[in-house]
Amino acid sequence: MNLHAQAAGPFRILVKVHKEPIAARPICNLSRTFLKQSAQLLTLELQKLKIEGDHTLSSADDALLKLRSADVHEGTWLTLDVVSLYRRINRGHMLQTISQEIRKRTSALQASFLITLMGFVLDNSFVTTKGRTFESTTGIPTGLSCAVVLANSYLSVLDR
Repeated sequence: MNLHAQAAGPFRILVKVHKEPIAARPICNLSRTFLKQSAQLLTLELQKLKIEGDHTLSSADDALLKLRSADVHEGTWLTLDVVSLYRRINRGHMLQTISQEIRKRTSALQASFLITLMGFVLDNSFVTTKGRTFESTTGIPTGLSCAVVLANSYLSVLDR
């Protein structure tokens, strides 16, 4: 693998035309960087630990699948959306919170590995735009494959 060629991912803006007023989400595409395999492994291992909880919906598709099998009665549905969730998460508190859950659910060796991997992935997220490179230092970079499971795990622990 050529790490230099894969050092940083491209930056783009996702326009959210379904929002009123129309909004935008910054996306750091890290799927082709050297972090890809580490982020995928972290995703798989965190999913095995089931920190997210059964009530967590990871996408609109996930919600539709759960609704199809649910015993739905007439009534009102409420959905919530946190504005700029990923960038507003306190990274240090999230790492501490998820690390405690990992330690409760795994051996000391596996916990040490997963916590180190989580820090490595978050601390080495870089994007480029217009020839300039930027480091992601706050929140969760939106282009990481483990971003959803990290955010859901963190919020699930806070929900308890």
